[in-house]
Amino acid sequence: MDWTLRPARSDDLPALTTLIEDAYQSAKAVISSLPDVTAGIEESFQNEEIWVAVDDEVKLGVLILSQQPPNLRVVNIAVSSITQGHGLGGALLEQAEKRARELGLNELVLTTHAQMARNIVLYMHLGWKLVERKGQAVSMAKSLSPSETA
Repeated sequence: MDWTLRPARSDDLPALTTLIEDAYQSAKAVISSLPDVTAGIEESFQNEEIWVAVDDEVKLGVLILSQQPPNLRVVNIAVSSITQGHGLGGALLEQAEKRARELGLNELVLTTHAQMARNIVLYMHLGWKLVERKGQAVSMAKSLSPSETA
């Protein structure tokens, strides 16, 4: 699969909403407490960074980032169901690290659902650490060494 990563455009938003719904469909089928993962995409477009992975303009993945110095928060990361398991999620997280370094931020943070064990295992494999668990919310962080920032 040959994809490129680019900043999202306003005309991407309907397709990104569909992509996020698709990416979370299997989780929503078994996690009754999963919040609405598509809520606020328009607000995110106005206030946060959205990156989209495309293959010939077919949207395959999305990464939403929010600057919260000294951290960069991964607000949402979603990969289409047909693309899951092919490394795109890891590549999107690499983009998050790249942006954090470009912005001179020291740490990436995210919150995921405790029942999304496969995602937690992926994050830990990629160097993320468990920070806190409150109910079903699992907070994770990945520190960037000083030599990797700025």
